[in-house]
Amino acid sequence: MRNWEKALSVLEALREREEEAAHGWVLDSQFLLPQQQSVSALESPGLVEMAGRQDCAELSAWESRTVRWAARLTPYGHDTLAYARDRPRSEPPPGEAGRGGGWWS
Repeated sequence: MRNWEKALSVLEALREREEEAAHGWVLDSQFLLPQQQSVSALESPGLVEMAGRQDCAELSAWESRTVRWAARLTPYGHDTLAYARDRPRSEPPPGEAGRGGGWWS
């Protein structure tokens, strides 16, 4: 799986759990540590927002337990998923399979 395909898979999993969340945040109890790390890696390109201390404190009060990690898609993350679903699928030109650049390759 290419890095951009993995990123889309992580975004999709986050979106699915975000839709189920009453407060709009996906919490530490909904992802294992390796999944949390994959989600956190998407904060830098602006696809995911990580909860700060204040948000975690409010979520902890809401959940009646300590919340140490929470994430949600940014508008850019939602747009990325929408574009990925709607974009035409095409095969790469001969000789260019596996080639690419940037964080998504």
